[in-house]
Amino acid sequence: MKGGRSGADPPEKAAPATPAPPPSEGSHHNEQNGTAPELINGVERIPFRIIVANDIWGTRVLVSVEPRQCDKPTRSFRRSSEALAFAGELARLNSWPIEDRREFFDGAER
Repeated sequence: MKGGRSGADPPEKAAPATPAPPPSEGSHHNEQNGTAPELINGVERIPFRIIVANDIWGTRVLVSVEPRQCDKPTRSFRRSSEALAFAGELARLNSWPIEDRREFFDGAER
């Protein structure tokens, strides 16, 4: 007997995949702003968005991507105009919406 089980039953076939249930009411779907989730192989995928917000001390403006991605780290800027220009370019390249969460401004228009 070379390298195998003799007289053993053949391997069983894997059960067919069952479809995922529809997204629940607590899902990330938001009809007000049109961010419907994408379904990939029956799994809900959260749409990306760009967040522009002040840091906790109010001295810098942060640009981040949600959900977080390691290849798109949070960037920090001294001026709102620089942050908005960066966010606009990122939105243009990836077709992601920008969400402005700044509470106060340094002279740049909202």
